[in-house]
Amino acid sequence: MKNWRVLMHNSSVYQSLITSIERLDVEVYSPESITYRKRPDRPSSTEKVVRLFPGYLLLRFDPQVTHTTTITALNGARGFVQFGGQ
Repeated sequence: MKNWRVLMHNSSVYQSLITSIERLDVEVYSPESITYRKRPDRPSSTEKVVRLFPGYLLLRFDPQVTHTTTITALNGARGFVQFGGQ
């Protein structure tokens, strides 16, 4: 059964880690916010994309199909968030 889990990762390998995880047929979610700032020197504005949870990815997968160690063995993955040692 597919469940959501939270993976901690190194921010420097963000895009390559997402690509590697998606190759394992794992659903990846990383919420982002877009902010617009008016430029002082021009009438236009700049757009900046900010991740809401930097250093974390939300993954949806079945651990009996794709084991958690397969994901944590990827370059840049630190481990899954655990509560109470579980």
